[in-house]
Amino acid sequence: MKTIAKILIVAFAFSLTYYANAQKPKSVNGDKEKNIKHAEFTKKDLKKNYFLATYYFFNDEFGEALPIFQKLLKNDPANSNLRYYIGVCYYHTNNYNASKEYLTIASENTSEKYKDSVFEKNAPQDVFSYLEFIENKELKN
Repeated sequence: MKTIAKILIVAFAFSLTYYANAQKPKSVNGDKEKNIKHAEFTKKDLKKNYFLATYYFFNDEFGEALPIFQKLLKNDPANSNLRYYIGVCYYHTNNYNASKEYLTIASENTSEKYKDSVFEKNAPQDVFSYLEFIENKELKN
């Protein structure tokens, strides 16, 4: 039964990846040259992409989660929760400079009442632990 559940979850995750990649980013207003292109997601798309990214994240597949979180961040550049996830992905892929950059910005907006959700804008308090880990690594070098 567990094997079937795992297969279904993986199949669902891959279908989400296919669906997410099939979506084309839209430009703001009409003039393509004057406007910056960015991703625009419906609420449903946000939930699907966030679910997929956190699925990869919590299964230690940080390289798979990272581009999805980055895509979500383009849609909401001020989101400290997404910056936290990106910073942790970079941390676990040994890119400490990028990790520190994202985590430092995320640390400016944390919440003690953090609730992991696609609509959460603040970073969890864990952000400070990761920054401390990076600082200790820098001191050792």
